[in-house]
Amino acid sequence: MRKAPASNKALADKSKDEKIKMENNQPEISEESPQRPSLARKTADKGKEKIKKEGERGGKALFKIIVVKLAPYIAACVIVVSIIIIILFTTMGLRYFLRKAPASETPGGGGPIGEGATKIVAVAQAELDKGVCEVPMGSNCGPDVQKYTGGRCEAWCADFVSWVYKEAGYPFVGGASGGWRIAGGGALQGYFSKNEIFFSPGEKDPQPGDVIGFKASGNITGHVGIVKSYSGGKIITIEGNASNCVRERNYTITNPKIRGFGRLKQFD
Repeated sequence: MRKAPASNKALADKSKDEKIKMENNQPEISEESPQRPSLARKTADKGKEKIKKEGERGGKALFKIIVVKLAPYIAACVIVVSIIIIILFTTMGLRYFLRKAPASETPGGGGPIGEGATKIVAVAQAELDKGVCEVPMGSNCGPDVQKYTGGRCEAWCADFVSWVYKEAGYPFVGGASGGWRIAGGGALQGYFSKNEIFFSPGEKDPQPGDVIGFKASGNITGHVGIVKSYSGGKIITIEGNASNCVRERNYTITNPKIRGFGRLKQFD
């Protein structure tokens, strides 16, 4: 058997030596010292982190832009809503403090009572509260009485009613003292029959502010007063020259002495 040429053996040994050398030059990898990440991986991680940071900065910037752009509109909306609320509360307050006297129902029937009738009763009530009486008693005179009568000393029940209506803003016409004063109970009942409304008991219910008229003898017209309230068939009145004073009195609607009631057309 022929031996391999020396040159071939030398080449084989050289190749073996180079292989061993290459194996010896490989970096050792251990569990304690893991292999470092590759450059490509490092670059990718840095890129992701950069994108994340840029996204966060972009989101904050966008939020700031939105706030800056919308701030004027938000402020305008707040101002408009505030103005509307102020107007509503102001309007409600004005309605409460400046409103007219509301209409109310007369207890026991009698229809709605407006501002005018309410004023008439209020003026009469104020005179009742003063305790107006004749001075001296039985004289049909006195400082307060004579303001009703135009300075005269006379039976003053109709003068009282006339004065109350004038002070409430609803003066009669065609009478004495410039027209507002209708002297005499019979004359005042006739005034309502001719110029306004006069109705009998049972024809309709009386209401506050009406004038109540009484019979003097038979069906002859006589004393008059002002209806303060009507409820359940009972009438409360305020009358001048009632036993020489301004007094409050009570009647039933069926009282035979009641002739009827006078009412301004505008109150009916």
